[in-house]
Amino acid sequence: MTRAEKRRCESALKRIYKRVPDCHCKGLCTGACGPVMFSATERAKVESLAPHGWEDWEAGTYMPVRAEPDDLTCPFLQEGKCSIYEDRPLICRMYGAAEKLQCEHGCKPTVSVQKEAEIRDEYFRLIQMEGENE
Repeated sequence: MTRAEKRRCESALKRIYKRVPDCHCKGLCTGACGPVMFSATERAKVESLAPHGWEDWEAGTYMPVRAEPDDLTCPFLQEGKCSIYEDRPLICRMYGAAEKLQCEHGCKPTVSVQKEAEIRDEYFRLIQMEGENE
């Protein structure tokens, strides 16, 4: 991927993130933190932040390989907090803010199903663009 293509993908991802409103997270949802998909652009950012031992990624999942294969807890959950919160992937940003990803702790969804679909479609266009530029 050229630098220009990389910048276009990064800009597209920032635009998508800006569309996700704040759900005023209470920070109680860490039990829901598990394996999630990352776009290639998100993965590149998170790889640079990953603690030692998370350099190897499972093929196709965009999740770091775990020492314990049966452990489905997100490896970025450290001491009960997200260690990559500012750079967390879209699915984590949408949790609690979207009607279809309602938080069990009372954080209120602020994204309608229609807007959620628009954000999702824009995200999948980004993933397609990343694939075309590999």
